[in-house]
Amino acid sequence: DWRESFSQDSFGLFQLFCSATPHTVRAAVGVTFDQWRDAQENNWCRRRDWVTMANDRIIGWLRLSHDRGVAGIEVMAHQDNPELWEVLVERTVGEGGHQRWLVPDYQKEVPGLLLQHRFQEVARYSVMIKTVAVPVLRYGMAPVEA
Repeated sequence: DWRESFSQDSFGLFQLFCSATPHTVRAAVGVTFDQWRDAQENNWCRRRDWVTMANDRIIGWLRLSHDRGVAGIEVMAHQDNPELWEVLVERTVGEGGHQRWLVPDYQKEVPGLLLQHRFQEVARYSVMIKTVAVPVLRYGMAPVEA
């Protein structure tokens, strides 16, 4: 069952992001909940988000952003639920109209599903991200006066 996402779903979406995204991407986009939340785009076009849950956890996410007659689509599925990829594509393709899918290269299942629905790849691009955290090379303690 799918439902519209609420602001209270933010932490659940962050947990989904952590399970569905490679470590290298998480390190660049946001390691903590606050960093991830701050990195989210707040575009002003009409946008709707849906989530699906299992065992009180968000396991799938779908975003439709409408701008000048084109639907921009982003999806995410928990790594333990690969069957959701087909559900996400079917649910969205059924909306009809012009669609532009933003598919990260680590979502290997999605391009093949879209090609089956007669979509075609029109562009590739790279996202340049300034790292928001660096790993600690040496752990230690420092004296501090109060």
